Amino acid sequence: LERDRLVVITGMAGVGKTALAATLARWTSRPETVFWHSLHPGDGVDSIVWQLAAFLAHHGQTALWQLLERTRLTGGRPPQPDTLFDYLAQLLRAGRFLLCFDDFHFVEDDPSLLLLLRRLRTLLPDGHLRLLITTRRVPDFVTHGQTTHLDGLSRRDTQRLLASSGLTLDAPVINELHKLTGGNAQFLVLATDILQQAADPALLLDRLAAAEDIERYLLRRVDEGLNGTERAVMNAIAIFLGHPATRDAIETVLNAGNVWRTLHLLRDRHLLVVTDSADEPEYALHAMVQHFYYQEVSRRQRRVMHERAGAYYVEAEPDPLRAAIHYERAAAFALAVQQATSDVWAIINQGRARTLGRLLARFNATHLSAEEWAAVNVAKGATFTVLDQRTEARESYQQALEELRRLPASARVDWLKTRVYRGMGDLLELEDPAAALRWIEAGMAELAAVEPAESAALHIKRGTAQMYLGEYNDALNSLEIGLRNLPPGPSQLRSMALMNLGSVHFYRGQIQEALASHGQALAVSHALSDSFQTVNVLIGMGISKFSAGQWDDAIADFKEALALADTLGSGQLQAFVGVNLGAAFIHTGADADAEAQLARSLALAQANKLNFLEAFAQYRMADLRVRQQDWAAARLRAAQAEEIARRINHRGVLIAIFRAWAEIVLAEGDVSQARRYAEESITLARELGEAVEEGEGLRVLGHVLAKEQARDDARDALEASLHLLADQEPYSAARTMVLLGLLLLDVDAVRGRTL
Repeated sequence: LERDRLVVITGMAGVGKTALAATLARWTSRPETVFWHSLHPGDGVDSIVWQLAAFLAHHGQTALWQLLERTRLTGGRPPQPDTLFDYLAQLLRAGRFLLCFDDFHFVEDDPSLLLLLRRLRTLLPDGHLRLLITTRRVPDFVTHGQTTHLDGLSRRDTQRLLASSGLTLDAPVINELHKLTGGNAQFLVLATDILQQAADPALLLDRLAAAEDIERYLLRRVDEGLNGTERAVMNAIAIFLGHPATRDAIETVLNAGNVWRTLHLLRDRHLLVVTDSADEPEYALHAMVQHFYYQEVSRRQRRVMHERAGAYYVEAEPDPLRAAIHYERAAAFALAVQQATSDVWAIINQGRARTLGRLLARFNATHLSAEEWAAVNVAKGATFTVLDQRTEARESYQQALEELRRLPASARVDWLKTRVYRGMGDLLELEDPAAALRWIEAGMAELAAVEPAESAALHIKRGTAQMYLGEYNDALNSLEIGLRNLPPGPSQLRSMALMNLGSVHFYRGQIQEALASHGQALAVSHALSDSFQTVNVLIGMGISKFSAGQWDDAIADFKEALALADTLGSGQLQAFVGVNLGAAFIHTGADADAEAQLARSLALAQANKLNFLEAFAQYRMADLRVRQQDWAAARLRAAQAEEIARRINHRGVLIAIFRAWAEIVLAEGDVSQARRYAEESITLARELGEAVEEGEGLRVLGHVLAKEQARDDARDALEASLHLLADQEPYSAARTMVLLGLLLLDVDAVRGRTL
């Protein structure tokens, strides 16, 4: 552990992996630096992120916890897993913590968890972190040299274990017991409990040797040594499916009074796993013991006990997901669906998407009404979206809509339909904005009388899709309607709408309006403690300020955003900020700073497969080389940028790339080709309604026409460029003025010199 900073302890159930890991953690680390997380079937990486956020908050690093908690309370959505993992790694870097993941085999099929562990392993070489994992199988991401396989206790340790329980046995008996159990610690604990009550240890060992299933024989003998009350308590704890439960919960499931004394006796016999939480002890059973006592309860009685557990987690200790799990096991399917689907995003934002997904997969249409089955599929759609299972998400939403369209209209049916349309809009927003828009508009047409909050969400989603499609006038209208209908107060939806509204104003050339919207979005993001959104808004503000000629303020915004992105550890955000900061440095003539920022952003974009940002960074590199008149390097960068932009069909970047090509081939002497590139840039800018980009293209066209000696046409192009840029882009307008002034010196010297 000290040398490699990673230890994986493997072995069969009951062999003592957890005990060894706990002892190792106690020997090597101060208690406050140890993060211990026991995993259960259905758990996923999201639950670990929440627990790590709470752990870091206890160490004074509250930012991630506040972000997740506010996201949960406002019904928003957390950042993407890879972004969260980067942030976690950045926060953990300063603590020199030991992270312990117990029973890792329950979650080893979660690809997101493997991604998190790969990210955490980057902190190991410098000693920022140590990892300790227990599992029944060797994970794919480690080498056998980093694992310790437990075969069981030695004979000497077996003797010490028996002695610690007050048992004194002859050496031959100890040898035989060790041989029969293989030194399995849990088997030995069970055997010890039996031996303490056995009159003839040798006879017990003879029967153990004759048993076909040692585990079941030991559990049977332990069970025979329990009285009725003790056995009932063991059955009740087993109902909680391996999760720790409080004394109140156990008494509720038993429908009985004071069980404290029984719990105390069972703990002293080492039959319970006791966790001392902040409020009161919680009790669980070892996996093999839990399975035995769960199966010992009749199916009918299990259903009764699960229903009591479900009611407990509705009323006494509210936990809708846990209540739903128990109601489903009780065959109280309507109650289970109600709890599981009443607030899906609250459950997801608690980091429990994978557990929710496994529960939803257990439901069957034959046990539910059509409306309940539709609600299950809506919840599946949201859960699959978060888990990045896009095909399954789409199928779930479509199945839900088919069910809902067969039902008579009602407030509940309409609400579920809005969730389908919004969900499909979210799913397709970046993948296929046109398809996303079709889904959202279909929903708006079908649900004319939907409540204001849902109408607001649909309008904002429609405006976002329209923005991505370059339909800026329509986007402006949709976003403004959505903002008017939103409930008062800060929310992720409000922040997103204001940020997108600022972007739309910017694309329309309305810089002051863009700055106002971005300022409001920034205030909302601060109120939500949403650092990720704050970075995005600061970038938008910086771009708008730069366009308005407020260069120093813009660069300050970019630098603030970059510092925050570095703190968050997000490669995506770092790349996004760096590209824009690099562009600002190009305009201010700080070529070395520009190249450093663009090179870093390009590397981050390539490492994180951020194709759009890679294309944009390559274009900015080409722009830098054009200004330096390094035409060969500019050609290489422009070609790389164009290849990526065409591959991902990003027409907005192509506008700028065509302008760069026009300047490159003009410098190489191919005037006719330069003109074609400039005209193609202008045509595309007009198609997308980007007035500023059109003005930039007209300036380049005017320069090309002047080289062709088409002075009148050149003047017309430059005048049109100045008209589009004068009130919106001072820097770009100034570049046009220089070219127009030079052109006019021979025909209108006064205006030419003035320009």
